[in-house]
Amino acid sequence: MKPAPPHEAHASRSWAWPGAVAFIAAVSIVWLATIGWPEPARPDLDPSWQQVLVDAWIQGRRFGHDLVFTWGPWGFLFSVFYLPGALDAKLWFEAVGRLGISALLVAVAWPLSPLRRVAWVAALALFSHNMFDPVAVAVIPAIGAAWLLPGDRPLRTTLGITALGGLALVKFTLLGLIGVVAAVGAGCLVADRRPKRAATLIAALGASTGLWWIGAGQQLGDFALWIRLSLDIAAGYASAMSLAPTPRFLAAGVLVLAAYAVWLLPALWMAASNRDRLVIAGMAVAPLLVAWKHGYTRADGHVMYFFLTALLMSVLLPVIAGASRWTRFASLAPMVASLVAFELAFPGVVASRPGDALARVRLSARRLADLPAFDRDFRHRFDAAASAARLPDEVRRAIGDSHVDLIGYSQGLLHLNGFEHRTRPVIQSYSAYTPFLAERNRAFLATDRAPAFLVASLETVDGRYPAQDDAPLLVDMPLRYELVYEEARGVLLKRRDVQPPPERLAGDLLLDTEIAPGATLDLPAGRTAAQWITIEAQPSLRARLRSLVLAPSALFMTLVDDGSNTVHTRVVPAIAADGFLLQPRLLGPPDLAGWVRGMGKRWNTKLTLGSGADDAANWQRFRVRVYRLPGLPIEAEGDVSPGSRD
Repeated sequence: MKPAPPHEAHASRSWAWPGAVAFIAAVSIVWLATIGWPEPARPDLDPSWQQVLVDAWIQGRRFGHDLVFTWGPWGFLFSVFYLPGALDAKLWFEAVGRLGISALLVAVAWPLSPLRRVAWVAALALFSHNMFDPVAVAVIPAIGAAWLLPGDRPLRTTLGITALGGLALVKFTLLGLIGVVAAVGAGCLVADRRPKRAATLIAALGASTGLWWIGAGQQLGDFALWIRLSLDIAAGYASAMSLAPTPRFLAAGVLVLAAYAVWLLPALWMAASNRDRLVIAGMAVAPLLVAWKHGYTRADGHVMYFFLTALLMSVLLPVIAGASRWTRFASLAPMVASLVAFELAFPGVVASRPGDALARVRLSARRLADLPAFDRDFRHRFDAAASAARLPDEVRRAIGDSHVDLIGYSQGLLHLNGFEHRTRPVIQSYSAYTPFLAERNRAFLATDRAPAFLVASLETVDGRYPAQDDAPLLVDMPLRYELVYEEARGVLLKRRDVQPPPERLAGDLLLDTEIAPGATLDLPAGRTAAQWITIEAQPSLRARLRSLVLAPSALFMTLVDDGSNTVHTRVVPAIAADGFLLQPRLLGPPDLAGWVRGMGKRWNTKLTLGSGADDAANWQRFRVRVYRLPGLPIEAEGDVSPGSRD
C-alpha cells in the first residue's frame, strides 16, 4: 500500500482533538472578523447598485430578463448597503451562512503545515472583510485541485461541488473561473484515463449551479440570457471603465508578478508531466490573471483586489499546485511581496489591520449576542438616512404609488423615499456602455413595462460627456415622457399617454469625415433639430499592446459651444461608435429639462478628438458622422454667456 503524501498524512493526524479545537478556533476567528454587518441604504453610486441587488431579491426579479448585471442572484448576500425588507435574510446569512463559509475556507487550508494555517487564517481575518471576491478567486482553484480532482472522498467532493455551484451565482467572474477550473480538472481526468469521471464532474457542477439558480427563485430559461448579457458587460468593461495605475500602484503590482515568476517558471520546468503543468497553469496562473485584470483595469482602490488574491493564493499554492519542496519554499516570495505591495500602495494599511480585525471580532461578538438590538439600531439609522434623502413633497405626491426609475446612478434615492422602483435592465446609466446594453434600456422604455415616472439628473463617472450614458434612451426621452418637476438636482418626468413607435429615430446625414488626433472639426450649423454623432476610433498598435496587459487607453474630446464655453470630457469608444446626442449640449439638469421641453440653450460648434496628453500616441484617426434628427425639433432657449467648464 502506497503511503499517503506528507501533507495528507499530516491532515489525517490533525483531526485528533487538539486539531479539532484548533480548527474550531480558526473558524471562529475568521467568522467573527469577516461578518459583513449591513449598513442602511445610501443614495451614492456603489451603495445604489448593491441596494438594487437587494431589492431584486425582495421583488423576485429575474436576472437576465429583468436585470442585466454581472452579479448573480445570490450576490445580494454580500452587499454592504441594505433595505429593511431583506434585513432578516442578511442577518441569517451572516450568523449562519458566513459561519459555514468560514468553516469551508479553513477546511480547504487544513492540509497545510501549522504555520501556513496560521498565515491563512491571519490573511482572511486581517484583509478580507467586505472583500469576498479575492477570497473566492483564491479558494475556487484550491477546491478544484484538492477536493474535486482526487475524488477519493465522496463527502468532500460533494461539498466542493455544492460550494462551487453557489459561488458561480454570486458573480459572473466567479462562474467563468469555475468554468476554467472545471475544464482543467476534466482535462486532467481524461489524461488519467478517467473520462467517465470527467463527464460526471462537469454534469455535477452544472446540476449544482442549476439547483442554486432555481433556489434563488430564478427561471432556468433565463440562465443563458444572464450569461449572454454578463459577457457583454464584461467585454465592454475595460474600454468604458479603465483607469491607468499610478507609478506606485504599477510598481507594487509588478513586484508581485515578479515574485510569482520566481515560483512559477521553475515549477513548470520541474513538473513531472504536462498534466501537472496544466494544473499549475489552470489552477494557479489563470486565477492570478483574473485578479490582475480586475485590479489593474480600473486601477484605483481595485488594485487591493489583486494584492489580496495574490496573498491568499501564495498561502494555498501547496494545495493548488502540489506540495513539492520547491512550491513550499518558493511560494514564500509572493507571500512577502504581496504584503510589501499592500504597504507600498497603501502606506500604513498592514500595520492598521490587526487592530481593525480585533475591533471587528469584538463588535461581531457583541452584536451576535443581541441581534434584536442591532435590528432596532439598523432601522433607526435607515429612517434617519431616509429623512436626509427625502425628495420634495411635490415629487412624492406626483409619484405616489406609481412605478419609477432613476436615470443616472443614485437609485438609492428611490429606495430611501419608499418608491416602487421598476428598474430598466441595465440598472445604472454609466454601465450601459455597449450598443447592445444601451439598446436594451431604450427598448424597455418602449414597452408596457416601462415605469410611469423617471427621475433623471445626467449623473456620470470618470469625467464622461453626460449625453453618452444611456444615449439611445436619452434621445427617446422627450418623445415618451414629459416634464413634471424641475430642481437643481434633477428632473421628474411622467410617461406620456400617447407613445411613439418602438423603433429608433432615423437621421439625415450632415457630415462624414475623418480627422487626426488633436485636429479641430467645425460642426454643422443649424438649431432647428437635434443632432446625433458617431465616432469610430482606431487605436494605435501601442494602445492595442498596452490593453493586453493594462487597461485600454482612454479617449478624450473637447467641445466648444457658441458661447465659447469649453468642456473637456472622456469618450467611451464603444458608445461613441454607436452614437450619442451632440446637439443641443447636455451637461446638467437645466439642460435636461430644456431637452425634454424641446428647447436647447447651448449648441456645440467645434470638436477636438484625441485631446488628452497621450491620445496622439494611442489613437491613429477618427471617422466622424453627424446626423440631423428631424423627429426631434429644437427651439432656442435664452442667451449664452461665455465661460469654461473642465
